[in-house]
Amino acid sequence: MTLQGNFLVSPCVSRRGRSSLVLLAVLVLLLGTMTASGQQAGAQPDAKTQMEQQMKEYMEKYAAPGEHHKHLEMMVGSWTTQARFWPAPGAPVMESTGTAEHKMALGGGFLLTSYQGEFGGTPFEGMGTAAYDRYLGKYVETWIDSMGTMVLVSEGSGDGTGKVRTVTAKFVDPMTQKPTTMRSVYRIVDADHHKLEMYSQTPGQEEFKIGEIAYTRKK
Repeated sequence: MTLQGNFLVSPCVSRRGRSSLVLLAVLVLLLGTMTASGQQAGAQPDAKTQMEQQMKEYMEKYAAPGEHHKHLEMMVGSWTTQARFWPAPGAPVMESTGTAEHKMALGGGFLLTSYQGEFGGTPFEGMGTAAYDRYLGKYVETWIDSMGTMVLVSEGSGDGTGKVRTVTAKFVDPMTQKPTTMRSVYRIVDADHHKLEMYSQTPGQEEFKIGEIAYTRKK
């Protein structure tokens, strides 16, 4: 999860991601066509079997959750949060508290996040998804919140253990009208604590830390 309410993001879906959906649809349609043809004419049993095998291989390779999804499960639970934000380098820190819920969905393929708190004295609510796209070979995350009507899309990788995950989003900041990069780093401290660090950078400027959120599991 990242704080994105003040930023304008151009939603994007990768071409490879769209291709995987198209591939799955084609496989399903071809399988249905071959099944119907085989039933009517008693023909093409080999082609039908081959398509079923391809479908099985696709599901095992790209659709079934793997070890990276187990890493996402480390964040499942109910949490209290302590947040700190810096609107600009050297600016006074803004602190707030909140709560968060993380749960796995759709057979363990996606981590869903809901967050409630306040920002600058204003109630704040956000929702996000985190997944590991086995076709792309990377983590893909989305975020929406009550401070805007846009969707932030981030992509990145992990350290292989599930303890550290880094994702990056690129968008245009409507306040400055400049391209901006947002880097979010998740760190699993232990079973009852994890942390999110957020960094921002615009062209020609050094990256600076804009916020951090510490999560403590509710007892």
